[in-house]
Amino acid sequence: MHPLLERQLARARKASTDGTIDVAALIASVDAAYVAHDDERRLAERASDLMEAELHQANREVRASAAGLLKALLDTAGDGVLIADAFGVVEDVSAAALEIFGITSEAVLYRPIADLIPADALGVVGQRRELTIQRSDGRNLPIEVTIGSYGHDAQLKTIAIVRDRTEEVAERERMQLLQTVATAVPDPVIISGLPDPVTSNRPILWVNDAFTKIYGWSREEALAGNPSMLDHPDADPDVIEELYEATREGHPVTVRIRNRAKSGATVWAMVSLTPVRTGDTITHWIGIERDITREVDAQDRVRLLQTVAVNANDAVLITSGDAENPTIRYANAAFERMTGYPVSELLGKTPRMFQGPDTDKA
Repeated sequence: MHPLLERQLARARKASTDGTIDVAALIASVDAAYVAHDDERRLAERASDLMEAELHQANREVRASAAGLLKALLDTAGDGVLIADAFGVVEDVSAAALEIFGITSEAVLYRPIADLIPADALGVVGQRRELTIQRSDGRNLPIEVTIGSYGHDAQLKTIAIVRDRTEEVAERERMQLLQTVATAVPDPVIISGLPDPVTSNRPILWVNDAFTKIYGWSREEALAGNPSMLDHPDADPDVIEELYEATREGHPVTVRIRNRAKSGATVWAMVSLTPVRTGDTITHWIGIERDITREVDAQDRVRLLQTVAVNANDAVLITSGDAENPTIRYANAAFERMTGYPVSELLGKTPRMFQGPDTDKA
């Protein structure tokens, strides 16, 4: 017996004084119970329908929000993005991808993605591939492609991330040209990157053979360091700061600086540091370091000899090496005292002015 009918019979017996059942009252009671139950059922069904409708609406809103977010991401992505379905048909494309390929969205949507990206590249998931494609205008374009995927079976999606490598390839070619030229330069050449914002040090990207020969560092050691590895402990700090200031402000500079070789030996260098630009942007720095150690040593010896000559008690006269027409280059104070000629009047004159009539002309 149905539980609802059992409850109504029990109520009817309880309501009767003699335990008998009033059939009419029972039927009325059962009918009222069924009506109430039916109302509850309809209310439950209505609530279920409303909940289902709300769920469908919520799902639509979520899908619309996700689609809007995806569209925003595609439109703002710096790299090109293409999304294809399980059959390899393009479903969505970013503005950057349209610009890279030189096409419109109408020309790419619902077309095979293999029309834009070679099939062999599409099969390599998770790896970067460097390719050259042909744009719609016929121009060859170097790109980098990374393939990803999500979903399974009929819901599988293929995502292609495409990056334009035109500037990168041009920069690589410039670097190769600079290296070719710098290789033939007899002076040390350092090609370095941009300075670190904290330390101001520039990473060394390339050095020529003259660098390794004069400074003693191997190419591998140089590439692991920066130009500050050449700083001598007795170098003029103002000169070092002048180099750092030039890299911060982006202008060329030439300084004479005391450097240090790997062995610790002093290397005097005339350093010319020049920025390399792509448009208005500095991409590299080139430093040419002419070894002037011998010149500086010679100047030091001359200064030393001058100091000795100036302070000597004996007269000192230095002339040019031209035997036919010698000229006076230097005379010390003792020579001035001995001859009575001011030094300013002697410079550039011939020493034969001191010869008397009986002097040996030889």
